[in-house]
Amino acid sequence: MWALEEGSLGEKRLRIVGAWPSDDPYEALLALLDRRIETTSDPAERSRLAAFKTSAADVGKATLVGILTQLATGGIHF
Repeated sequence: MWALEEGSLGEKRLRIVGAWPSDDPYEALLALLDRRIETTSDPAERSRLAAFKTSAADVGKATLVGILTQLATGGIHF
């Protein structure tokens, strides 16, 4: 998925500039929610995203990372 080309910045530098997935899925989720909250023009969506971010913060990092890991590895099926 994330192939490095010869002469590219490399994984560490790409992480610094935000072009490579974060090592911390919890912080990445909160940052994504912040970006979506800032960029949406729909007040209802902004409100839902802000409520979700608050809930994610209330649930806590360990719990949310566990859930995200289970989703990513196929441990949770819908």
